[in-house]
Amino acid sequence: MRRQGQKLAEKIIPLSDALQLAIKVLTKTADATTLTPDNFDLVTLTRVDGKVKYTQLSEAESQKLLDIAKIESASADA
Repeated sequence: MRRQGQKLAEKIIPLSDALQLAIKVLTKTADATTLTPDNFDLVTLTRVDGKVKYTQLSEAESQKLLDIAKIESASADA
């Protein structure tokens, strides 16, 4: 029988979905009452041509993710 962690590790989701999930978790767990891009840093690690690529999202990219999360949250509440 496989452990739950192994099952989750086998699922692959698009990077954009993973970033949205990270934002949702941050908005639920952050100490700040309103999450803004200057409260956190988002970084991705990807493999490109066998090499690890480190990318830090800009404040504009982080704000876009926050805006999407707010829209999704508002539509879920409606």
